[in-house]
Amino acid sequence: MNASLNATGRKLRRACVASLLALSASSPVGVHAANSFRTEPFIEQVAGAAWWGDDDELQRLYDLARHSKERSADGERQLETFRRGYARIFDGDKNNDAYYTQLDALTGQWAAAHPQSSMAHDLHARALYAHAWFFRGGGYANQVTPQGWAEFKRYLTLAEDYLAAHSSVAMADSTTHLYLVMIERAAGRSFDAQWAIAQDSLRVDPDDEAIFAEMVTATLPKWGGNADQLERLARDALTRTQAKQGFEMYTRIYATAAYEYRAALFKDTRADWPTMRQGFRDMLSRYPDASNLNRFAFVSCLAQDKATTAELLDRIADKPIIYPWGGGDGTRTYESCKRWARTP
Repeated sequence: MNASLNATGRKLRRACVASLLALSASSPVGVHAANSFRTEPFIEQVAGAAWWGDDDELQRLYDLARHSKERSADGERQLETFRRGYARIFDGDKNNDAYYTQLDALTGQWAAAHPQSSMAHDLHARALYAHAWFFRGGGYANQVTPQGWAEFKRYLTLAEDYLAAHSSVAMADSTTHLYLVMIERAAGRSFDAQWAIAQDSLRVDPDDEAIFAEMVTATLPKWGGNADQLERLARDALTRTQAKQGFEMYTRIYATAAYEYRAALFKDTRADWPTMRQGFRDMLSRYPDASNLNRFAFVSCLAQDKATTAELLDRIADKPIIYPWGGGDGTRTYESCKRWARTP
């Protein structure tokens, strides 16, 4: 990221991205695409602006996403897609302390220059949070060095304190609440503390459903959570959204948890399969995307609903999208479920 990029360079990059999006839009798309934005091109547009340090373009894209009512083909709000695009600047395998230190400084400078931009404050806090995780690493807690723990906690505190110091601007934005939940969870705060922040987020923007997915993580046993908290979250989401979305949000919450619980989802949680099954059908009525169909089949297999699994696999027609089947081992899960569902 480079704050000295000139306006001519920015206009050129925007023109290039616009051309890319136009080409992408001319490609064949799914059945719901007429009412949705293209997820990957938008992610690339956001990530490109972040990499080039084009702060004006980031602000433009954020404002667009924050106020957009469009959803992706599988139902994701454009605001969450923006966050995923920005997060790509933290994905590099070779990122080091110097990289994060520079990123902290650049995002801090931009926030100081734009004190009324909630997004600028959020992105600075997000950079500090990423720096914290650089020191901790993604391994088990007993593998973290004392110095790693100290730096992890220091950067989390910096991020938390920064958002508190700029709360008059930042807390009017639901992204602030979502990042604050991430920070508080990493700092070891209770589920109730995180849930209070999530409820504030929903008061700021009731349509920002990404906060529910973030709270699913808070309910997981590895983060000190439990099945009762997960059920509480799912039922709250259902109450808030059922009038417009049927049982979809209940299903999305438990489907998110399914990637952690796997085969134990219906044994170790209070997930109700008939409710989830109806929620998937509600979801497909609004977002008939192949990824949602595959996710439905995956959870149906976990529920040991052979008839529904077989029906869905027939619709998939041996052309699966693998990532909804469990990520890295998705192919094995898909093949196993297919053999089971087609066994008399």
